Amino acid sequence: MSDDDTINPADRGKLIAAEYVLGVLGADERREVERRLAHEPALASEVAFWEERLGVLADAVAPVTPPQHTWSQIEAAIPAAAVARPPSPRRRSRPRASRRSPISASSRPRARR
Repeated sequence: MSDDDTINPADRGKLIAAEYVLGVLGADERREVERRLAHEPALASEVAFWEERLGVLADAVAPVTPPQHTWSQIEAAIPAAAVARPPSPRRRSRPRASRRSPISASSRPRARR
């Protein structure tokens, strides 16, 4: 997500960590950050910083239950074929280690209530 050439390279890790905590990275970028967290203590530290800093914002938002018609509209917008068809298996060129390290498992953004 952060492909801005004007960002100081030293600050790029901070930006990626904040984007990860906010949940705005694409799936591939998110997996890459999760992979890096197990091996880069500085990135893990940045993620922890942003979780603490931004977590209070999520805690400050009161839970809201969406109206039932909202879910009906979402379900109607999903093509029936996409719901009924199981996902195709993904090919892997090499076996992977654990999908989540203890750090990355705890570093997911908090769900809004």
